[in-house]
Amino acid sequence: MREIKFRGKSKFKDVWHYGSLINNAFFLRSDDSAIPYILDTDDIDYDNFVDIAEQLDDFEVIPESVGQSPSLKDKNRKVIYENDIADFGDVQGVIKKGAWYWFVEIIGYDEIIHFDDIADENDMTIEGEVIGNTIDNPELLEVYE
Repeated sequence: MREIKFRGKSKFKDVWHYGSLINNAFFLRSDDSAIPYILDTDDIDYDNFVDIAEQLDDFEVIPESVGQSPSLKDKNRKVIYENDIADFGDVQGVIKKGAWYWFVEIIGYDEIIHFDDIADENDMTIEGEVIGNTIDNPELLEVYE
């Protein structure tokens, strides 16, 4: 079975959580949106749902930081996630997930590259190198003229 992985930056600490996305259906923000959590199985000690509920607040993440992995790696074998910024040599772009496909939104251009054009499905890699992400490295989104 294919593993679907997510990541999100902690709302309370300067750390990233990797694991399963939980949009809490019982507690909502004041605007009625769900509160996202990333259940980081490497950083939680539980053996039942009560234990998870007691520790859940430790795994609340910034909503804008939540990103899914397309189950591919960059050319250095680093797992890539939605909203990563990748360098392709002559251009840089942000990894995005559309309704039906993954693509790279090229920074500074109104252009996208579909993963079909840059991914090696046999090796499960893309041609580019992850150099940051939109949350920790917003300066990489700036276009210099």
